[in-house]
Amino acid sequence: MGGFTEPGGRFQPKHPGEFAEMRIGPAVVDVGANVMDGFLAWARESCLPQAIQDDNIAPLFAFVASPDPNALTDALNGYEGVRELLGDNAAYVFVLNDADGSGFGMFHDLKVWERLETEQKLERADIVELPHCRSKVAKVAASRDASPVAALQNFEQYADELGLNKPGRNRDWALQKRWTDQVRDQLTPYLPE
Repeated sequence: MGGFTEPGGRFQPKHPGEFAEMRIGPAVVDVGANVMDGFLAWARESCLPQAIQDDNIAPLFAFVASPDPNALTDALNGYEGVRELLGDNAAYVFVLNDADGSGFGMFHDLKVWERLETEQKLERADIVELPHCRSKVAKVAASRDASPVAALQNFEQYADELGLNKPGRNRDWALQKRWTDQVRDQLTPYLPE
């Protein structure tokens, strides 16, 4: 479920039928931090908690953050807002994406990290840490706002642009494939069947 915020701050689903899509099967909801307040207001006005309970829907909310204290805080604040609204009628996962390779170790002493770990220890939210992808082709894909899947699909094109020789291509393919397989394995438990 994605959405946009109208002038005046009202959240609107991108597609009117999105709630209907949630009703027909498992749903993973990734609401970006920039629309969280609007989403929560819309959810309250639309009586979303009652609707998901009536229709026996168990959405999964994914809160994605990069290695940045503001991103972690936004993810935690979003989680707290949704959890306050839906409580145990939804599942929650923090997806910590080490996109830049700096990792999350530098945050382990911060209050926000302590709060994330507390939610995990209380079994109210999961934490998944995605590793940094060291593939050169992945960097090309990211520079074009393309997904890691696109890095595999367009591997030869990107490798040509980088001027990778055969050993370089083999190494980069192995890095990209290993990363993709690892991330898929980490996220599979959270994806609809």
